Amino acid sequence: MKKLKNLAVLGLLILVVPAYSQTADDNQKVSKSDRKELKQLERDQEMTELKEVVNDRSFLIDADFLLDRQSRQYMATANNFVSIEGDRVIMQTASPYGIGYNGIGGVTFVGRILDYKVNESKNGNNLFVTIQTSSVGYGNGTIFITIRGKENAVARFYGPWGRSLAFSGDVERNGESFKYKGMSVPM
Repeated sequence: MKKLKNLAVLGLLILVVPAYSQTADDNQKVSKSDRKELKQLERDQEMTELKEVVNDRSFLIDADFLLDRQSRQYMATANNFVSIEGDRVIMQTASPYGIGYNGIGGVTFVGRILDYKVNESKNGNNLFVTIQTSSVGYGNGTIFITIRGKENAVARFYGPWGRSLAFSGDVERNGESFKYKGMSVPM
């Protein structure tokens, strides 16, 4: 009985292994130039979607890292983001270790967009957004956003008196994920 089971398993292996090796050969037949062309098409489609979102002023940079003005990098927790919503901008830092000014361990900046400019690199692989913003509690500031792809964006805020902070993370369309907004100074 045991020998019969072993023979059945061996027979199945003889039938299954060639089928897997054939699909692997089919995948290897895709040439390097075809893979490169496919990758470029995916990149072009991604950049088209990003341009649409940026021009609609409806996107969010979900920060994985925060950088201070000395370019020291800090791992970001949940609810660290920069959001562009029409004619306003929201920047928020949060920390699980304290209460903070916004109730979630950080600061929430809500400001009006005074000027919004979008530029594209010559090869079309990068988007550059410059935003002039104003808020009652924090004064005027400038935000420079560099987008190199959906998973590679940096928003750097320069405020009065030499304040600066950078958010590095993924770009999402507003509404794709839930982000808790803490208390802020009114616009």
